[in-house]
Amino acid sequence: MTSFRGPIARPALNCRRPRPRSQSWRSWRDPCPFIVAMFLIGTGACTGASNSMGASPTGSSQEAFASSHYGYSITSTDWKGAQATTAWDGTGAPGDTDPSVATLFSAKGQTAYAFGEPTTDTLQKFTATSRKVDATVHPCPVKPETTDTISVGSERAILDDEHCHGAYVILAYVVHSGHGYVFFTFSPAKDADTDTFTRGWFTSLLKDVSFPS
Repeated sequence: MTSFRGPIARPALNCRRPRPRSQSWRSWRDPCPFIVAMFLIGTGACTGASNSMGASPTGSSQEAFASSHYGYSITSTDWKGAQATTAWDGTGAPGDTDPSVATLFSAKGQTAYAFGEPTTDTLQKFTATSRKVDATVHPCPVKPETTDTISVGSERAILDDEHCHGAYVILAYVVHSGHGYVFFTFSPAKDADTDTFTRGWFTSLLKDVSFPS
């Protein structure tokens, strides 16, 4: 689930297709097959725009990660992060390789992603709009397979999960003090146990999110 970038001895295959600035996509929905991409992590066989994984993790082993662009922090020192290199402009549906997306990762190899934007929308409207844009940019349904109301930090949030192009995808939408946030991760869609494991660590991470007062 880390960035599909790295040195190889042959020319890299660019799995991205040209797009207008208003569009983006998550790498599990790229034309390069997801399962193949998972096996080629670190080889550079699937490439996209460089993102925050190109940066070094912030803080020492005793410091929590704090997003410089979006203001949230992760209170657990079990998680580190690489900053987004630019703030999201509110267009498209940024993916894991987008420079507006921060990368969160644990010592156990679990990886999640986050981005946000100023908004005047309610949580329900922010979520509905995000789903529609996502479905327009990506060939996946507007309606998730399951949706739940959870807490991200101290805030009420909406959690969606679905299977799309060989991946299990899970997203959390949050609105806090005039800002909308999206946290997401994905894993190869193998079986129910794998999905349950991914959902378990991801929702545990969300409990460690803190927003500025």
